[in-house]
Amino acid sequence: MKDTKKKTIAGSIRNVFQSRKDKGIEERHRRENPPKEEKSPSAGSEKEIDSDVVLNMYSTVSTFYRQTLVFLHRQAIEEGLDGINPLMLMTILRNEGIGQDELAKKIRFDKGAMARTIRQLVEKGYLIRVRDPEDGRKYNLHTTEKCKELTPALEKIALQYEKVIHGNMTTEQVLVMRSLMEKASENLFRSNKEHHYAAESESHEY
Repeated sequence: MKDTKKKTIAGSIRNVFQSRKDKGIEERHRRENPPKEEKSPSAGSEKEIDSDVVLNMYSTVSTFYRQTLVFLHRQAIEEGLDGINPLMLMTILRNEGIGQDELAKKIRFDKGAMARTIRQLVEKGYLIRVRDPEDGRKYNLHTTEKCKELTPALEKIALQYEKVIHGNMTTEQVLVMRSLMEKASENLFRSNKEHHYAAESESHEY
């Protein structure tokens, strides 16, 4: 019985020392081989990615916008319409009697820049401003006979523009492009309006 007791005590002592030894080995292993931290995207890298997205989008939209203005201006000169904004006149011709506020929403013009352009078109005899019968503070826009005579030239410019920008595109691609551009434009327009910002540019004027 005494031998059994001795064996039991000896076994317990060995277990204690073995346990301490194992813990020591584990501790040394942890010190020598610290766990590798998983690399998560840093704030800098996220900003860099976001920055690339913004820059690429801005470059694409800015280029499209500038080239559109250059194209319309060139086409207007070729049609003998130098100093005229084709987009604005085409919109008014297709929406006779449209209000200035509604026109600004349709063509996404800043109201200040649009007011100056309309004043120039009135002075040149292409438009007439008539007070809104329901709201004397507002004006509706009507085209003159002189403006209506420009319809064939304006339609030609519109068709030529459509032909150029839709070149090498399938019908599906054209529809998707229009839908995405309209949605993106509407999102930005609504955001800027909510924060009382207006994107005004002298390049809106011819």
